Amino acid sequence: MRRCEKCRVNLTGHPVQCPLCGSETAPPGDVAGKTAGNNPPGPGGAAENLRSVTNAADPAAGDRESAGGDGRSYPYLPYAVPPHLKLIRLLQLGTIAAAAICVVINYALPSRGWWSLFVIAGTASFWLTFAIAMYKRHNIPKNLVWQTALISLLALGWDIFTGFRGWSVDYVIPVLCIGTMACLAVWARIKKLRTEDYLIYLILDSIFGILPALLLLLGIPHVNFPSTICIAVSIVSLSSLWLLEGNALWAEICRRLHI
Repeated sequence: MRRCEKCRVNLTGHPVQCPLCGSETAPPGDVAGKTAGNNPPGPGGAAENLRSVTNAADPAAGDRESAGGDGRSYPYLPYAVPPHLKLIRLLQLGTIAAAAICVVINYALPSRGWWSLFVIAGTASFWLTFAIAMYKRHNIPKNLVWQTALISLLALGWDIFTGFRGWSVDYVIPVLCIGTMACLAVWARIKKLRTEDYLIYLILDSIFGILPALLLLLGIPHVNFPSTICIAVSIVSLSSLWLLEGNALWAEICRRLHI
C-alpha cells in the first residue's frame, strides 16, 4: 500500500504515481515521518501529525479514512449527465407532452377522426430513426444503409396505412437509394476509405436500388421515371465496382462469406 499526500488518500497495491493527480506516492511510514518533521507545532499540525502516525501504525485505518467508510479506495465522484444527453431528454419530454396535448385536444374536440394518431406515429418514427442514427453514428456507411432500409419501410407503412396512394414506391424509395449511393461515394472520397471499408455497404445499397425493377414489373408505381433512374444508377454502380475493383470485390465477398 502507498499513499498520496497531495490527495490525502491511501492507494491499494504499489502504484508509483497517484491515479488522481499524477504525483509520486510513498509508503505511509515515509509520509508520516516527513509530516512529523516538517509540520510546525500547533492544533492543526499536531492533529495532522497524529493522523499520519496513526495511518502509518494502522494501515487499515488509513484505508477506511480514504475510502470514506464504505470500502472505496478513491473519492466518490458524482455522475454528471452530458449536456447533449440532457438536451435529448428534454426533446423527448417535449415530444411526449406535445403528443399528449394533441390526444387531449382530439378527444375533447372530435371533428374528423383521430388525427392525433398521426402525431403519435410521426413522433415514434422520428425517434426510431434518430435512435438508429445515434447507435450507428461511428460507422457512417452502415448508418446510411440502415437509414435507407428503415425509412423505406416506414414510408411504405405510412403509405399503406393512409390508403396506399403510391408515393412511397413512386418517389421515396428510389430517391433514398439514389441519395445513399451518392453519399457513400462522396464519403469514401472525403475520408479516403479503403475499398473494403465501404464496399459491402455500397453493394447492399445497389441491390436496394435494383428492387424498384421488381415493382415496375409488377406495375405498382404510378410514376416510372424515379424508379428507372434508380435502376440505372444501381447498374452503373455495380458495373463500376466489378470493372474497377473486381479483385477487391471478390476478396471482400470471400472474406464475408468465409469462402
